[in-house]
Amino acid sequence: MLSYFWPDMKERSSEIELMDLTSSDQEKLHTTLKQFEFINLLLSRSRYLIKKNIISDMLKNRSAKYTFLDIGSGGCDIAIWLCKQCMKKGIKIHITCIDRDVRAVRYSTEKCKSYKDINVMQLDAFDLDDLDDFDYIFSNHFLHHLSDDKIGEIIRIVDRKTKKRFLFNDIRRSRLAFLGFTIFGSIFLHNSFSYSDGRLSVKKGFTMEEFRKYPTSPSSIKVNKINPSRIYIINDIKV
Repeated sequence: MLSYFWPDMKERSSEIELMDLTSSDQEKLHTTLKQFEFINLLLSRSRYLIKKNIISDMLKNRSAKYTFLDIGSGGCDIAIWLCKQCMKKGIKIHITCIDRDVRAVRYSTEKCKSYKDINVMQLDAFDLDDLDDFDYIFSNHFLHHLSDDKIGEIIRIVDRKTKKRFLFNDIRRSRLAFLGFTIFGSIFLHNSFSYSDGRLSVKKGFTMEEFRKYPTSPSSIKVNKINPSRIYIINDIKV
């Protein structure tokens, strides 16, 4: 019983999340994508990190038109939020959202149809060479879906495809984070994969020591943490 709330977190889990299975229930997947907006708003800190590290850079030159890529975009809630933020601030931006799950792409394409500056595509993140380079590349809770040997590879790909700055935001693994999400999810997350996958996501998350080993080059890539239980990889802005 204790392990249900306080499991061993010494190593990353390699279990597959239910939402990543092509055979998973589509209705529950759609509910999960809807709940992501609530989860991201309260827990992910992605909006704060984008404001601090990307929008602040865009504001230095409002006359430019920027390109932004969201990898593993899910329900595109962050892309829609960013689009609205840029409209308010007079920033011209084109946002590309990619996800390899065709079901998520269909869902988010419908959700984004009134936003002319958002383009949703079905594409694997490892196929970025099929696209042009982007000023900014971002992912939220994407890296923990990958095996260790793939994380360094995607960082190198993204660094090559980024003109200015990239930002990978993910989960810092700990027993306290797991307990906190278990309590949160049992109250708010029902009829979806959010509760079970969220708990597993914490197990698949990273410690600071693990995260620091992935960016092997260049030296301008940094690893930082932010509460609640988030960890992120970011590069110095390329001139």
